[in-house]
Amino acid sequence: MKKQKLHKVAPILNSISKKSGFNTPNEYFETLEIDILSKIKTEELNSEIDKNSFRTPDAYFDTIEDIVIAKLKAKSFHNKENTKVSDNYFDTLEDTVISKLKTPKRVISLKTVSKYLVPIAIAASLLLIFTLNTNKKTVTFESLATTDLELFIDYGMVDIDTQTLASTFSDIEIKTEEFDLFLTDSEVLNYLTDEDLETFIYTN
Repeated sequence: MKKQKLHKVAPILNSISKKSGFNTPNEYFETLEIDILSKIKTEELNSEIDKNSFRTPDAYFDTIEDIVIAKLKAKSFHNKENTKVSDNYFDTLEDTVISKLKTPKRVISLKTVSKYLVPIAIAASLLLIFTLNTNKKTVTFESLATTDLELFIDYGMVDIDTQTLASTFSDIEIKTEEFDLFLTDSEVLNYLTDEDLETFIYTN
């Protein structure tokens, strides 16, 4: 840049003589690195202090006087021995004591009872079955009474036909004349009354 243009653009800079320029102090560059690092560390420390610093809430000091006075009054009231009884204290004392003594009775749920009783009932029934089955006697044909056999036959629990009877009782002769008797329907109806017919229907 020419001197005439510098005179117009920056007159103060133009007035400075070239001999009196900017000079660095002695040993400036020897400590420059330490100064830069210390400046960076100082800025980091200041930012950490700003982040973690303790701050009082808004309007804290506006109410601090009331809080301190209330605490002092409570402390002095607590330290004093109070011998006065409040009004109507004994009127409600009995009800208060009785309400504290009455404890609600514990209700036993049916679910919990059945939860314990069902396994016990099953175990008892299994025990009964096993004890009763051990004393069971074996049934033989000789141990059966004739009435039991008749009941078996009457209720149709034993199948009997003529061939099995003939093969079983071969030494007994069955008279065939008893089977040759023929009855007409009218004879049968005359033989049976209405009442006999009803009892016959009920039994069969």
